[in-house]
Amino acid sequence: MNISRPTVLQAVRTLENKGLAEEDGKFQSDGGRRAKAVRCIPNAKYAVGIDITKNHVSLVVTDFTEKPIRQIRIAHPFEKSEEYRSFLHEELEKFLKDLPNAEGNLLGIGISVPGIINENNGYLLISNVLGIGEMSQEELTGKFSVKAILINDANAAGITEFLQDTAESIFYLGLNNSVGGAFFKGTKDSGAGINIMGRLFTGTHWHSAEAGHMVIHPGGKTCYCGKKGCADPYVSALTLSDHADGNLELFFQRLQEGDPECGRVWEAYLDDLAIVVDNIYTLFDCRVVIGGYVGNHIAPYIGILRDRVSSKNTFEKNASYLYAGMFHQEAPALGASIHIIEQYILSL
Repeated sequence: MNISRPTVLQAVRTLENKGLAEEDGKFQSDGGRRAKAVRCIPNAKYAVGIDITKNHVSLVVTDFTEKPIRQIRIAHPFEKSEEYRSFLHEELEKFLKDLPNAEGNLLGIGISVPGIINENNGYLLISNVLGIGEMSQEELTGKFSVKAILINDANAAGITEFLQDTAESIFYLGLNNSVGGAFFKGTKDSGAGINIMGRLFTGTHWHSAEAGHMVIHPGGKTCYCGKKGCADPYVSALTLSDHADGNLELFFQRLQEGDPECGRVWEAYLDDLAIVVDNIYTLFDCRVVIGGYVGNHIAPYIGILRDRVSSKNTFEKNASYLYAGMFHQEAPALGASIHIIEQYILSL
């Protein structure tokens, strides 16, 4: 990673002095003095991620190694109210109860929301999914006793994929009840924390990579944004779950059982998704990772989708750049918590 030995030693001393790392045995000798093994102390610090959707709230707590150690998903409709803020506060307190060494060691809370976030001041500018306009983070987090920040849900979920992926740059396509995206660029060889937001391309007005509002069928179905032909009404999870009593898992179960209606819907869905993926690749020329609710189920069908995308590829005539996501339902909450930890490490 092009880091000198003195720099490494200084970083290790800093972590040990702050009670964040400890010696963990020694490596085998290669002829000289045996090198010490050092590890981060998992329960030295924690971070919480909260994912807010229209009808659910997910909470994840990660330890200092960025490993999720608790998670929960609660059915509760969003509303912009004092009652909702109280609900979040109460659920968080219950969620963190009896967490070892938690007092004074909670770094902060990352809150994932489906909307456009002004990264300069933390304001939620708009969320069509939640049905609200501008809202400060304090209006949502005022009852929390530790630092809390808002982050776009696709950006948060994309963090989990970007940190685990071997590719230099990735486009994360989140296929939830609405469609979002995030584009991460650059290498990850920082050696001491990763400036994730510095790798994320947010655009001039913080709505870069909003793939759901790419028009794929001019004059087609009406999107929730008001335009006609956006990708969202064609490739969101609702496009599938609406044919299975609102249950996406049931849709894929019926698809596997050979249900003809689900099969017809799925074929049309793959055709539209292939258009979206090819457009993304044409613009960004990087790995494309499919996540979100549909991403949870896409792995068995990724070969079929690659074949359809390959036929559209102007350049390589293949779709080897296309992958199913590694993280599933709670990815936005996990990514939001990881972002808090990475920020802290960078500050040391």
